[in-house]
Amino acid sequence: VVIDTIGSAYDTILSIHSACPELGDNHEVTCNDDASGAFGTRSMISINVTAGTRYLIRVAGYNGAQGDYTLRIAEWPSAPANNSCSTPITVAAGNTYAASTCGATTDGPATGTCGPSMGKDLWYRFTPTTNGTLALDTCGSTFDTMLAVYPGATCPGAVIGEIACNDDSNTGPCPSTRAYVSVGVTAGIPYMIRVGGWNGSSGDLNLRVNFAAACACDWNTSGVLSVQDIFDFLASYFGGSGDFNGSGATTVQDIFDFLACYFGGCA
Repeated sequence: VVIDTIGSAYDTILSIHSACPELGDNHEVTCNDDASGAFGTRSMISINVTAGTRYLIRVAGYNGAQGDYTLRIAEWPSAPANNSCSTPITVAAGNTYAASTCGATTDGPATGTCGPSMGKDLWYRFTPTTNGTLALDTCGSTFDTMLAVYPGATCPGAVIGEIACNDDSNTGPCPSTRAYVSVGVTAGIPYMIRVGGWNGSSGDLNLRVNFAAACACDWNTSGVLSVQDIFDFLASYFGGSGDFNGSGATTVQDIFDFLACYFGGCA
């Protein structure tokens, strides 16, 4: 809970008590005289509270100051279910996932390729059923976002670096302070998606997930159709692993189907 006297007409002091003050024990839990920054001589307290417990809030004046005061009490949002890397939300292509990161904490490692300053992160997991390109963006979010993608189903540590990371989407579809990544992914491998705020900024998040399957006859998954794909496919074919059409066996029909895809340009 955040409690403050911003808007008051005098120099305030705030204190929280577990019971009425008495001789020898004022039962004070916490207190504040001057809030930081632009709030000057007004007071602000942020406190973790327990459900069902009574708290007494005392509004006083510094050195007996008095006047008109404003008391504001705001319950801060609790952390989302996917606040921890160990509890990611499974996402699917073509969907947008909305959340608030205001109550989130930070449990991811420092990012190496787009600055180390991601904070208040949420976690998602995507597992492609075929090779392709995973595209993620936070275009509809209300704050300065960062995105990172890690391979594997376990939480990344210092030895598992991100395979993609973005702070400001200067070349993507989003406004400059939103994030966008596009990265090649492999069928059957889970990928951890981490979304947070630059320098711990927070707000309403919109994570958009898109996926484009790779061209089947891009046999070497280089991202470009070339004659090398034919050579590599034939090597697989004569090695007994060229089941291009998924029939369960490598036959001459796989050659015909591969060439039809190749000369059709994956259309």
